[in-house]
Amino acid sequence: MENHKRGFTLIELIVVIAIIAILAAIVVMGIRGYIQKAQNVRMISDVASYAKALDLAYVENGEYPEDPVAPDYVCLGHYETGYCWDGFSVAESATVNDALSPFIPALPGNDNKVCTEGNHGCFNGYMYLKESDQIAILYILAGANQSCGPGIVNVANWNGTTYCEYIKSLASIGTVASGESCTSDEECVSGSCVDSYNGNFCTDGLSSSPCESHSDCTQNGEICTYACYDYGSGGKCCSGALPDNSGPCDSSDQCQSNFCNGHSWCSSGDIGANCSSDSDCPVTGYCDTDTFQCAPAL
Repeated sequence: MENHKRGFTLIELIVVIAIIAILAAIVVMGIRGYIQKAQNVRMISDVASYAKALDLAYVENGEYPEDPVAPDYVCLGHYETGYCWDGFSVAESATVNDALSPFIPALPGNDNKVCTEGNHGCFNGYMYLKESDQIAILYILAGANQSCGPGIVNVANWNGTTYCEYIKSLASIGTVASGESCTSDEECVSGSCVDSYNGNFCTDGLSSSPCESHSDCTQNGEICTYACYDYGSGGKCCSGALPDNSGPCDSSDQCQSNFCNGHSWCSSGDIGANCSSDSDCPVTGYCDTDTFQCAPAL
């Protein structure tokens, strides 16, 4: 008996190929969507980092960075060609980048390129503008109707992409420096006005700035972390390490002697150091309860 094997008809092959093509297109579109989403998330994160770096540069220098030559926009970060946003001839600014590099060393920019639909150009990185009344960061996200992130005031769809602007008004920036009298947070360059017992003062949380509590003092590379001491004399943030017989302290790493006793004061624990019990005197092992000072063991 003959064995007849039936193959695929032309129509069946066309149907299979069409299904494979549709599935491939769905996979490609899905992958493209994930890539765009990841890129957009990264760009929004970069803009937030630049915004924070600009504020820190303002606190450090008393003004937002500005290129002394460029009359308009400059690029934030580094680019292979020295320019961002193809066709706009906007160049990097060494002055602005140098002012921001202590606060955002990576200076991202070159590898975030977004191309519009219909061959209307590609845009990579971030443009920055400083005017008399505001600063702005401009950037393009892949895909239309994208969320530009918090603090964005200008949003528009543009040829299959989303145009975003981060804008900060300079009218709300305080002018009172750290250590000077204030009545509200808004008056202070640092944005923080504290009651330091003998008056209200602006504070940036750095060494010797006014404070009311440990939370008013930021670490900022200091050896002493979040330490506000000498409440009675007005309160000052620790300038590296609390000396012996000073306080209050919360932990031993706030003390120059690396020992915070049970009395919440920094102490060497040696002869003459303040104490309230023998445990406050790790060197001598004895606290004289008449003088409340560490003394030689009897």
